[in-house]
Amino acid sequence: MDIPPRPDAFDLPPATVIAIPAAGLTAYRLTRSSRPSEIDFRPSSQARASLAGWPEILRCGVSMFTTVADARNVRQRRTSRIAAVTLLPGKGVHVARTGRTPGHLTVWASPGALIGALAMVPEIP
Repeated sequence: MDIPPRPDAFDLPPATVIAIPAAGLTAYRLTRSSRPSEIDFRPSSQARASLAGWPEILRCGVSMFTTVADARNVRQRRTSRIAAVTLLPGKGVHVARTGRTPGHLTVWASPGALIGALAMVPEIP
């Protein structure tokens, strides 16, 4: 699957969200440990989104990245790990390029669907 397009490819405003059905894209998610649970794949709370000024469409999704390097570049906790998740077609999963960080994605899916498709990325010393 190709990475979802950016809004500027269609002369749309930068805040536009173009969500497409997932079809085999592997995305990378920062998790709290090497044994992620569904908590690692839940959307942010309304309170956190309100403080950050996120629109509801983004709050309902989960932040992921197009590459391992993109995820590592934003990692703030040394204890966090990176999970690779293959976003399978036909599972009701959608994805969009969002945010100001290069390679940032928002993924809309149930936590269970994401947990069922993950593999941990080996740590590089």
